[in-house]
Amino acid sequence: IAMIFILCESRSSNMYRAIWNKIIELVPMLQHNIKFIMSDYEMAAMKVINEYFPAAEAHGCWFHYNQ
Repeated sequence: IAMIFILCESRSSNMYRAIWNKIIELVPMLQHNIKFIMSDYEMAAMKVINEYFPAAEAHGCWFHYNQ
């Protein structure tokens, strides 16, 4: 099980793109092998996840769903 935990102050699409660009730069095969992503329900994050990983299942986490 691989996991990435990132704290950031910005919640913009550009910030999420910068994060995923760096991760993909460090682990290029990730973009083609990722099958499942769990995130909070931040719309910008979900939008970018769907852009970068269209074949992956993207889900919001239970904790943020209940807030």
